[in-house]
Amino acid sequence: VTVAAVPSGHSNAKMPLNSSDVELYFQKIFPTKQFCNWLSYGDVPYLKNREFSFTLPGDIYLRFRSFDSWQELQKDLVRKKPEKIDIGGIYNVPPKQKDASAIFQAREKEVVFDIDISDYDDVRVCCKDKRICTKCWPLMSCAVQVLNHILKEDFGYENLMFVFSGRRGVHCWVSDRLARKLTDEERTALANYINVYEGGEGQRINIEHQLRRNSLHPSLEAIYQNFLKPGFRDMFLSETLNPENSIDQAPTAELIMNLIAKHIKNLTDADAKALNKIFVDGNKSCEDRWKGVQKFCSSLKAPWIPKYIEFFTMYPRLDINVSKQCNHLLKAPFVIHPGTGNICVPLTADTVADFDPNTCPKLTEVLHDYEKGVFTLEPIFDAFAVFVDRCIMDAQAPDADVEANDRKTA
Repeated sequence: VTVAAVPSGHSNAKMPLNSSDVELYFQKIFPTKQFCNWLSYGDVPYLKNREFSFTLPGDIYLRFRSFDSWQELQKDLVRKKPEKIDIGGIYNVPPKQKDASAIFQAREKEVVFDIDISDYDDVRVCCKDKRICTKCWPLMSCAVQVLNHILKEDFGYENLMFVFSGRRGVHCWVSDRLARKLTDEERTALANYINVYEGGEGQRINIEHQLRRNSLHPSLEAIYQNFLKPGFRDMFLSETLNPENSIDQAPTAELIMNLIAKHIKNLTDADAKALNKIFVDGNKSCEDRWKGVQKFCSSLKAPWIPKYIEFFTMYPRLDINVSKQCNHLLKAPFVIHPGTGNICVPLTADTVADFDPNTCPKLTEVLHDYEKGVFTLEPIFDAFAVFVDRCIMDAQAPDADVEANDRKTA
C-alpha cells in the first residue's frame, strides 16, 4: 500500500458523520457485491488487477489497493471506513503486488468524464464555487444529455452510468467492452472529439469557424436543436421559472454583451448603446430581448453569434484530462461525500432534469430509515443491478471481439 498526500481535487472538508455511521453503511447497505460484479464484469482475475484508492479521515491517501473478492473489499471498507473511494484501471498485475513486478502498467479501464458546476461560474448567477441549486442544475442536466447523445449516437456505446458526485458535479462511466480497451491515445482522441469548450483566460469554444460559415457538423447541429437551444431557454430566457439567471439580470446581460463585443470588431459607440438598450429598455420579456439580440447581430452581419453564445453557455465543460489516461482515478458511485454527507447516486439521461441535488439521499437519512426497516436506496440499487447485468452480458458476448474489430474498421 502506498501512502501519499491527498491529490488536488480531493475535499479537505471534515466528515460530518461519525465513524460508526460509516461503518454501518459499508457493513449493511453499500452494494459491495454488485459493485465488484460491475468492476470485474464477471471475471474474478479482472477484479484482482483493479486499482482502488481510499481517502481516510485526516487526509490519509492510500493508493494501489487491490482485492481478491468482494468479501475482502467489504472487510477492508468496514475496517478502514474511508471518506472516499476512487476507482482506477486494470493493471497487468495486482496493484498490491506492484513492487514485485518489473512492469506495472494500466491495461484497461472504463472511459470516464467529469463535469463540475463550478466551471460554469461565469455564466450562472444563483450560485458560485461549490454551491448548486435547482436553478443552475439545468447546466448539469444539459451536459448529461449531450454527453449521452454523443457517446450513444456517434460512437455506439450503450452501457453508460452517470453519477452525481455528491456536491457539485456529475461523472460518467462508459463500461462497454470496446471503450474499456481504448489506448490512452484513443481516449485522448475521443475526449478531443467531444470537447468544444476551452477554458482558461481565453475562454472560447473551438467551433467558431464552423458557426461563422454556417457549416456546423450534423452531430453538433442535432445537439444544438435537441439540447442546447431548449436548455438555454430554460436557463436564461424564463423570468418566471429561472429569474435568478435570466438575461433580465445584469450579470447575464453583461456576459452576453461582452461576448458580442468580443466577436464584432470595431463596435461603435452607437452600436454599444443600441445593444445595451435591448436589455434595459421597457418591460420586455426575456424571449423578446433574445430576439432583439439576434436581430442586432444580424444587422452587423454576425448572425452566428447568438448560436455561439448558446454553445458557450450550455455545452458540457469537461475536465478533459480526467478522460485521457487509463490510470486516472475517479470517485466511485455510492460513496459518501465527506463534505455534504450525500450518497453519490447514479442518474439517467431520461430523469436527470428532474433531479434535485439538494434532496439527494444523505447517509444520516438512509441509516435512520434502515433502522426502521425501510431500505431507501433499494430502487437505486435495483437499477444498478440491471446496469451491471447488461455490462456483464456485453463483456461475455461470444462475438464481442468480432464486433469490436468491425466497429474499429468501419
